[in-house]
Amino acid sequence: MSGWKDPKITEQRFHVKNAYGIWVADVGYKIIHQYGAGVDGKGKYLKVMFVPSEVRMLWGWDLDLTARVDAVSNLGTKENPLAGMVVTVQGRVRSPAVDYQTSGTYILKGDGSLQIVNRPKNLDATEDAVRNIGKLKERLQPLVGRAGEEARRLFSGR
Repeated sequence: MSGWKDPKITEQRFHVKNAYGIWVADVGYKIIHQYGAGVDGKGKYLKVMFVPSEVRMLWGWDLDLTARVDAVSNLGTKENPLAGMVVTVQGRVRSPAVDYQTSGTYILKGDGSLQIVNRPKNLDATEDAVRNIGKLKERLQPLVGRAGEEARRLFSGR
């Protein structure tokens, strides 16, 4: 096999912010793919690596970062193959109290192309916390109203 092209490098990253608005994780990784090699001048093959490039975590938080090959296929012909690969990178950031997960999916080809199907999402728990507080307020409002009526009745001597 010969004819490898220089590797292409694509960097991706995601951040996690907890319910207090504090960044607890900043995770970057590189997708490195070398492509273009063939056998006797035919085909375009592919080598792929995923490498964490920058990981910053708050104390007490854990990170699991995994890459999974979902599919490998020949996108060309039997005589002139073109390698294709679908890969998903999953990130999981957790503490004893919470667990956040995100993922990115990529299609790589032996011709050097890389398609980003979806990027890992930045996770912001403050948005969830505000939503949950709103829901809690809605649920408590009728109870607070009834409790206020009951307190007025008790203290007015009726």
